[in-house]
Amino acid sequence: MRFILYLFIFSFMFPLYVHAQTTELYRVNIPIQQRDNASQTKAFQKALQHIMVRLHGQSKIIKNSRVQKSLKRAEEFVQKFAYEDGRDDLILVIDFESDAVNTLMQELKLPIWYQPRPQFLTWIMIDDEKSKRFINQDTAPEAANLLLDAAKQRGINTLFPVLDLEDMTTVKFDDVKQNNQTNLLKAAQRYGVNIMLAGWINKDLSDHWTAQWHLYLENEPTSWEIQAEKLVEVIQKGVNKAVDETAAQLAQPVAVVETFDDGEMSNSTYFELVVTNVNNFSEYSKTVQYLNGLDAITDMEIRSVRPGQVRFAITAPSGEIAVRRAISAGRVFSPHNLLGEETTVYQLVR
Repeated sequence: MRFILYLFIFSFMFPLYVHAQTTELYRVNIPIQQRDNASQTKAFQKALQHIMVRLHGQSKIIKNSRVQKSLKRAEEFVQKFAYEDGRDDLILVIDFESDAVNTLMQELKLPIWYQPRPQFLTWIMIDDEKSKRFINQDTAPEAANLLLDAAKQRGINTLFPVLDLEDMTTVKFDDVKQNNQTNLLKAAQRYGVNIMLAGWINKDLSDHWTAQWHLYLENEPTSWEIQAEKLVEVIQKGVNKAVDETAAQLAQPVAVVETFDDGEMSNSTYFELVVTNVNNFSEYSKTVQYLNGLDAITDMEIRSVRPGQVRFAITAPSGEIAVRRAISAGRVFSPHNLLGEETTVYQLVR
């Protein structure tokens, strides 16, 4: 008797820029009007919803009836919380218990977009009554902070261009407005990233905002337009759409087959395999696709991800030796035993 199980392995990119913003995946700040129990309960539910979207990567899961039902239990997953005074409102800072939330995600069959998250280079122009300028924390601090807040809410690292002479020579205002792919991609190469969110945000005479967004994933652009009454709205909606698109395109469903004979599991060998020299999305994708294509492997699960290294849990009906032989027959991996005899370690050959 055979059962087909599906795992969703989310691809990622390693942060390559030293000034990348770090995120705290299980912490949320929620504005709250007062400290009564009813307001606190609603804040817990709203915060857990943010966390689940952040972990999964796509906002569409909030429409799931099982997700909505689980939000009623939000308080069960709270590790600690504290009130802080915000600029305009009282802020409830909530930390959730990571293991408990991860278990909930598994129960709901929602794959988690594990760390490290991809880094977004944002090359965005704002055109309002002040001036026409590219956004970073020096040129347009208000817009930059809105971008950082929106990205942090979704668990994404954000990188602004330096906007020095080299940047300004490479990308002109019209390049962003007209989505000049050649110049935008040339600019992205300088920062060593594979994901870029470009945009033109314009404020019209009636004080309404329009944003043209262009998301580049592995050099392939996706474009959309957003209109809103406030700057914060066009930025939040733009970032949310970009993260949704990224998560959707970087998710790779992998079919995993487990064989049972007369109700019992077959005698497969289970072992860990580590691949080093994996430093970006292309190398990660190459590693996963190669292992997934080996007939000697019937089940593969990511155990951990660290800079330059991915650890897999491998199921092999014919044993670890069969997997080693299959790998040695190719030229994708080379033996690289750094972790001792108990772990199989290979280095990705570039």
